[in-house]
Amino acid sequence: MNASLEAKLNLLRQNYISATGKPFVHFFCPILHSDEETELCKAHITNQALADDGTNKRLWTVQRKDVDNFFGAFFEADFVLIQYDEDEAFDRAFFEGKLNSQLKPKVLLNGQEIDFFIANGNVPAHFSPVRFESDNNSINIVLKIAPDLVQGTGGQKWEVEVAKDIRLPAIVSLLKAAHLTMFELFGYEYALSTAGRFVGYDILGEFFRKNQKNDRELVLENASVFFQEYLRMARPIVVQQGFFDGTINDRKFLICRAYDNQYWGLIVFVKSADKMNIVLLPLFTNEHTTVRYLEFIRGRQPRINVQIIQYIEEHFQIEPDTYEIEWGTGNFP
Repeated sequence: MNASLEAKLNLLRQNYISATGKPFVHFFCPILHSDEETELCKAHITNQALADDGTNKRLWTVQRKDVDNFFGAFFEADFVLIQYDEDEAFDRAFFEGKLNSQLKPKVLLNGQEIDFFIANGNVPAHFSPVRFESDNNSINIVLKIAPDLVQGTGGQKWEVEVAKDIRLPAIVSLLKAAHLTMFELFGYEYALSTAGRFVGYDILGEFFRKNQKNDRELVLENASVFFQEYLRMARPIVVQQGFFDGTINDRKFLICRAYDNQYWGLIVFVKSADKMNIVLLPLFTNEHTTVRYLEFIRGRQPRINVQIIQYIEEHFQIEPDTYEIEWGTGNFP
């Protein structure tokens, strides 16, 4: 174990003693809620593959390597595609081939997919070499159709498609990032709370325990069912530049306030390259706030009343103004 990882582990051990009155033996995982001998790693709050604009502190915490690798391989590897706009994703996948395996570019003729491969050497006589060009790039590909069929398509519709639905990877990755944000800021006081157990043990931990030995296809199939009731917990958001920099960086949250003035949810900001997302975590302080939170994530209420709250010098400071934000009625867009 390297020195920085061991130092962080010792700090978490002291934090665990403060929360429970006794030390853990190996490491008490904030997701599995177990203390077992296993390999540990540095778990970055947001994935390292996301571009850094200089404002993200790249903070990390201790985590089990098997847990971190599981979510990284099956979900975060696709979620990091969120950092590319449409044109950049297209160029990287089609012309540069860097994201080819994830985005799987398609060539379509009148909506019908035509198989192709990158031109390299001699082209079989029954296939058709074609050169595609954009403003900045060009590529030679070979379509798996006869040349006379290509020549006879004048005036017909040719398209190149690069697309991938990353809504499910986004939900899972954002829940994990928000959970680790809270763990980094508040340690085991959060992880062992009812809210921390709900997000860590009941959601992320439960899915890991049931799927850690499954192949990719089955993991994603099971995830589409398992995370269905949690889809409204996360959202992309547009914020004024510089006002919110991600909760792990500026320690700012939004706290949700009900009509009876009870606080029932805490919104964590998760920065992904130049994109901002929000994750709605529960405040299970009593029966009413618990019901309010669960009804919201399982319902279709479009708006939330919130106040800005910041964690400064081990204390929360709540701004007096209340705002109404649009959450939407559907799942992750």
